[in-house]
Formats: sequence, C-alpha cells, structure tokens
Amino acid sequence: MTEEMNVDEDAAVLDVGRPDNHVCPVCLRSFTSRIGLGLHKKKQHPVEYNEEINIVRVKPRWSEEKIRILAMDEAQAPPRTMSINIYLWERRDEFISLESIKGVRRKQSYKDLVTTYRDQLLAEKVDESLERQCSVPVVPTETPLSGSEAAMNWLMAKVDDIIPEMNGGK
Repeated sequence: MTEEMNVDEDAAVLDVGRPDNHVCPVCLRSFTSRIGLGLHKKKQHPVEYNEEINIVRVKPRWSEEKIRILAMDEAQAPPRTMSINIYLWERRDEFISLESIKGVRRKQSYKDLVTTYRDQLLAEKVDESLERQCSVPVVPTETPLSGSEAAMNWLMAKVDDIIPEMNGGK
C-alpha cells in the first residue's frame, strides 16, 4: 500500500506542476493544451462545439427585400439609362459591389420580378390617365340630349382628341 500511495503522491505532484488553463465549459474537465480541449469538445460535446463555430461570410447574401428594392429601382429607372448597373449601384446606401449587382440581375427570377414591377407601373399610369380623362366633362350639359345625340357628341370629341395625338400632337 505504501508504494501505491507514493505513486498517487507522485502523480499529485506532477499534476500540480502542469498548467491546466484549458477547461471544458460543459463538463469542467481540464486540458493542458487548447488542441486537446478542442478535440474533447468535438468528440464529447458535438452540439455545443458546432454552436461555437462562427462563420464570417466574406460576401454578404442578398435578402429578398433588397432584391425587391433593386428590382423596383430598375423598373422605375429612366428609359434611356446608359448603364443600368451603374445607375443601380449609385442608388445603394450600403456598400454593394457592382459585380454583385450584375450577378443578381443575371438571374431569371430577378428579370421576372422587374417585368412584373414594370407592368404594375404601366397599369398605374394608364389608370391615372383614364381617371384624368374621365374627370373632365366631354359634352356640355346645357340642354339635355337624347341618348344617340349624346353618344355621337362624345364619340366626335374623342376622335378630335385622338387624331392630334396620332399626328404627333399637331
């Protein structure tokens, strides 16, 4: 028994001399090296180990909202914009590379979104135009007219409006 106690005492002396600064936060086991602690956590506590991994993305990904804003900006761009990529790049508040904008614009889903927004804007403009035309009375209402006379006057007024537009506004 004396020999066993000496071995235990020698081990205790050896343990005191080594620095155990690497302690597992889950099970409080100590290790002499950072690598040993890392291997322990990877094998014994894989869930906690994976949660500690911090992946820093070099390239930020486009959120759905930012893609929609970019598509709306493109749909509202002036028709004869020389470089649409530069136009969109200059309108961004945060730093987004020109190459990133080009990459997003190549995708078919983005192109479809821009087409949808352009169609919506065109429909809104047509609705506004029709509202303006309908709000102005075409036929004076001094004397009541029969249905056919009113229809004929309305048609003639429309033709008078349309023909100058077709001739270039003359």
